[in-house]
Amino acid sequence: EVEVVKEITLGKGPVITTSQSVVGAAGTEAEVTFGMEYNFLIWDAAVMRGPRTFVSDRLELEDRYSGLEIKLFMDRPRKIMTYPVYTINETERGLGKTFQGVCVVIGDNFILNGRDEKKICAAIYVK
Repeated sequence: EVEVVKEITLGKGPVITTSQSVVGAAGTEAEVTFGMEYNFLIWDAAVMRGPRTFVSDRLELEDRYSGLEIKLFMDRPRKIMTYPVYTINETERGLGKTFQGVCVVIGDNFILNGRDEKKICAAIYVK
């Protein structure tokens, strides 16, 4: 049993701060894989090349068509997974796929002892 708390803070200017905390149950020990998922409707060239996983304290995305930039800054290096998202649909010509956006998952693995609390934080800057 764990408790999850999500916080979203709208700052001045184009910055949004997000955090998620996970708290263990008293008297237990748990190995936890935990992550925050973000979905953006942009066409970023690096993400469009296919799924990738890496460790970093930042991620920059740029929309090919509008030039919109999204920058994520984490509190420390975290495992980051990025991949394009598609839906499959049926048309008169058969099955097709439609681009929906990009997904970013920021995660970490840790052990919770008793009521330990672990937190993942990220600031999102949009330009």
